[in-house]
Amino acid sequence: MALTVERFLQGMTTQEHMAGMKINKDRFAKVFEGVEIAPEDVEYFANLATPLRVAVITEDWCGDHVSTTPVMYRIAEGSPKLEVRVFMRDQNWDLADSLLPQHRRDTVPVFAFFEGETMRHLGLFIETSPKLIPMLGSMEDEIREMHPEMLDIKNDINEMSERTRNVFREERNAYRINHAPQWGRIIAQGFREVVAEGLTKKPGEGPAEGGTKWPGEGPAEGGTKWPPG
Repeated sequence: MALTVERFLQGMTTQEHMAGMKINKDRFAKVFEGVEIAPEDVEYFANLATPLRVAVITEDWCGDHVSTTPVMYRIAEGSPKLEVRVFMRDQNWDLADSLLPQHRRDTVPVFAFFEGETMRHLGLFIETSPKLIPMLGSMEDEIREMHPEMLDIKNDINEMSERTRNVFREERNAYRINHAPQWGRIIAQGFREVVAEGLTKKPGEGPAEGGTKWPGEGPAEGGTKWPPG
């Protein structure tokens, strides 16, 4: 299914999405405020040779959504060349299925870049930057080391007590907020790389791809592979 201009414009604006969030609204807003974009990335997106449309397919409960999506919103805020529309995945499965292979159909967030005039699909960025994967892994190790008094803190989250699980989740949320400046720069660079490659593609070549890889698709940065967020 090709995404038409009409369907694209049915999506929420970034402001509408942020105002209507019911899950992670405060955390998302704090990450959004903390995000930093490198000057070269700000300049790149502000001076694109052609306007782009960006379809964001997401769900508000997702951890990668809280870390990655605010970066795109901040980039768009500073660029007159980007138009963003947001689609909740569970109400737009047809759109998600048209962009992702079957084995990744549950993955969010997804960022699809299109040439503004023709809606030619230029790029696809999935979940987050592969460069963050080692940091996301160390995040949980650091949290566990912070709470040696909780004897089950080293268990899988599904095997923790409710109290420990709640503490663990709150610490993860705080970690994402505290690292928003650093992670924002890394994610923004990933967006720029996908768009830059996509703009070199000829019609029929298919979109440039960035973000995480699924086991079997090939290694992400540093040979690490990552499941959906």
